[in-house]
Amino acid sequence: MVENLENIFVSGCPYIDEMLSVPVVEKIDLSMLYNLNPNKKWAIFTMHPVTTEGVDLDVIDEVCQSIEAFDLEVIAIYSNADAGGKKIIKHLNERTSFKIFPNINSQHFVNLMRVSDLMIGNSSAGIREAPSFCLPAVNVGTRQNRRERGANVIDVAEDLETVKKGIQTALFDDKKKKKLKRSK
Repeated sequence: MVENLENIFVSGCPYIDEMLSVPVVEKIDLSMLYNLNPNKKWAIFTMHPVTTEGVDLDVIDEVCQSIEAFDLEVIAIYSNADAGGKKIIKHLNERTSFKIFPNINSQHFVNLMRVSDLMIGNSSAGIREAPSFCLPAVNVGTRQNRRERGANVIDVAEDLETVKKGIQTALFDDKKKKKLKRSK
């Protein structure tokens, strides 16, 4: 473009500054608000359609089965409005093991990221916001390809065993956790 390079400044995501100023809500309070077990590990789960690939409900099932292999309290948030999102939402509502929410108050979402043990799915929140809380994000599939990512992101394919391995790493790999704590 024709802009003078001296006038261009890389500033990052302005939402991060706003997000970090959100008042803290404790895990016990969030557990009461969202009917979650405070003694379990928590996972935030969001799957959005990849509009260039269509929605494969078998893939959604495999990702859900991978999550269900662990003793987690799962906060599932509705998919977005992209083509195929309603199909994912309908499919998730048929599952009974997750706590499913159409949306979550943004201040509560920030606090859920503060206290959760991992994010899983293909939402940009795992790549953009989660690093601010040293929150591991198991990024499933291709939706976030070619985006800059931090040390918190564990990229996995859309299959049962690979997703399970990513969750295992996020929750229990001490080497990964140490690297995550040192990341900026």
